[in-house]
Amino acid sequence: MKKNRKPKIAIIGVKGLPASGGAARAWENLISVLKDDFEFTVYAISSHTSNTYKNDGFNQIVFNSVSNNALNSLQYLLKSMCHCLFLRNFDLVVTNHVSSSFIIPFLRLKYKVLARAGGLSHLDTKWSKFSRLIFKNMMGVFVKFSSEVVCVSKEQADYLQRSYSKKIFSIPNGVVINEIMLSKKDNKNYILFSAARIVEIKGLHILLKAIKKIKYSGRLVIVGNLDHCSKYKETIRRLSIGINVEFTGIIKEKKKLYEIISNSSLFIFPSQTEAMSNMLLEVASLKTPIIASDINDNKTIFTENEVLFFRVDDVNSLSGKIDYALSNKKEMLVKAENAFNKIKSEYDINSTSMIYKKLIGSLLSF
Repeated sequence: MKKNRKPKIAIIGVKGLPASGGAARAWENLISVLKDDFEFTVYAISSHTSNTYKNDGFNQIVFNSVSNNALNSLQYLLKSMCHCLFLRNFDLVVTNHVSSSFIIPFLRLKYKVLARAGGLSHLDTKWSKFSRLIFKNMMGVFVKFSSEVVCVSKEQADYLQRSYSKKIFSIPNGVVINEIMLSKKDNKNYILFSAARIVEIKGLHILLKAIKKIKYSGRLVIVGNLDHCSKYKETIRRLSIGINVEFTGIIKEKKKLYEIISNSSLFIFPSQTEAMSNMLLEVASLKTPIIASDINDNKTIFTENEVLFFRVDDVNSLSGKIDYALSNKKEMLVKAENAFNKIKSEYDINSTSMIYKKLIGSLLSF
């Protein structure tokens, strides 16, 4: 590598910026801090973005999408791999998600590969035994062929390290502390749910049942894309009847999304499974009170002093917590302040980006 040249890094798996999902949001935040140190190229797809180039620290190459979701992801990964191997020269390639594992051995013919895992699907019992076996084999390829592996969850990193006898780095997601947005809070007195992809594991159906149970007459705002599963979309439509609910669709513009989060009186996070949710961190960074499912992935980030937890998948538990939060707003604001302080001290993007910078530096020997 020539001196005084910024190392060139390709990112595969985020599918496009502005961000619409967890991995994309994580790299959007990291690039905002590391753009002076590295030259980033993001491989994207037109189903997720239309921006072929943004002059804020990265290049973006956008491939045309196809209508079938499974084929769309497959052709995106194959095109990204081939473009890296035959049409570009990078110093490092970053892959995201275990589903990208099959391209890693080919990328290693030319590059060092930093693989980033957001979750471990082969441990999730919602999948069949056969599916989990496939995921486990994919994880083996993901870990063994990568130059280095990063997990956002320390618990998952420890598990992989024991399973594959390879050092796994645990680097949490980081968020940008938006001081301007904090100063503009204007509570609109609505409850908020938000997820980039609204699928069953995000738990929206549990929230709607809980809202009905307590006969909540206030406004409920739901942000996110409901079109990933037509059957689940119909379930949500039925459960929404009789509720004062507004569906905004997905919001990619960060400023607009943050305004909606910041101005809500209560954020509900009923996910059945997560690794480390960027959304949860971002909500806490905006001092919005949170009710979250008591899954391990949430409780390793926050305590009862910072977030009000309910039993996952339990409508009665969630309805009771919503009732409690609406009746104890001062206490919820104290929890929100505590959660914000946790984010500022442990999950600020400036801290986590420096860990990535050091890891990339060790990979590239500079």
